[in-house]
Amino acid sequence: MLNQHILGVDISKIGLKKVMLHPYIGELKNVKGMIPTRHGDIAIAWFKIDENNYEYHCNIPKELEWEGVFDDNISVFINGELYENAQQGIT
Repeated sequence: MLNQHILGVDISKIGLKKVMLHPYIGELKNVKGMIPTRHGDIAIAWFKIDENNYEYHCNIPKELEWEGVFDDNISVFINGELYENAQQGIT
């Protein structure tokens, strides 16, 4: 539950080489974690920048695809690259 709800990573489709990204920010100010998979580790860190804005950083193994749903106030970085419209992507 921690992986999916706080870190925002759902690996239930890892067999299809796909992860879903959807963090629940809530009252937290920063979170950091790692999820080991057979394709490699997925590293996640997100933090509060100011009262209304956050940065979400996720390093995903190259063979995995990702789809994401993020609030407008979250800047999303996947493998170090900023995604302006981070609704979905392929690494």
